[in-house]
Amino acid sequence: MSAVAAVLEPVLGLLGPALKTFLKTALLMVVAGIGGATIAAFGVAQSSMAAGAKVGFGIAAVALIVLAWAVVGVKVAGLRAAARAVEEAVRRFGLARKLGEATVDRMEGLARLSRGGAAEGRAAAVAGTAVATVEDVPLARAEGYLRSAIDSLLGEGLPGGGLKGWLLRRVRAVVLGKVGTVMLSSFRKEAKEGGGAGGGIDIRKVAGAVATRIDDLAVDLVKGQVRKVAIAGGILLAVVTLLPILFALTR
Repeated sequence: MSAVAAVLEPVLGLLGPALKTFLKTALLMVVAGIGGATIAAFGVAQSSMAAGAKVGFGIAAVALIVLAWAVVGVKVAGLRAAARAVEEAVRRFGLARKLGEATVDRMEGLARLSRGGAAEGRAAAVAGTAVATVEDVPLARAEGYLRSAIDSLLGEGLPGGGLKGWLLRRVRAVVLGKVGTVMLSSFRKEAKEGGGAGGGIDIRKVAGAVATRIDDLAVDLVKGQVRKVAIAGGILLAVVTLLPILFALTR
């Protein structure tokens, strides 16, 4: 089992809460969609359109509204379920911190490899073991190491299929994405403030400075993403629901 798979293994115990969140959200969206379709149908019925036109337009409007609510509902429900699993995994198991450590170890291996320590560096880059602290790394190079390290961790195989496999892959992608965002911001801040003795970045020092709060930062980023999607979805659904009513009433 890879190091990343071992870190993610406890997440499998969160499948129940995640599934519960998905079903609860999906059910609420279905109920809301039915309500929106009913309102739209009533609005079309009150219009001055010809009887035949009312029936056809009403059916089309209801079908469109139900489809929109179903598509957006599945998206929002899946995102909320993954967010619930991510928050639980981060709070209970320190997942962001552990994946952050794995990312830094992988970055150090890649850095050592690029500096000529081929045998040691390649082994470290693959195994995710630290070879040496890398100091005064230029910002552009540190960003490249970070992207490569995260891509490498995302490419590792994970056990299980079905819902369990989906949950592991989803949680890994979300948490590593947020870890990358936090670390990239920290690297850029360090570089802006002058960096190390040579003007570059000490990768492990910067990562260590954010390690104590990376879990909280990752959770905040995930919640912010869910909020944005929910708001955008709500606006879209409101437009899709109201447009047929307005169109029918102006006829």
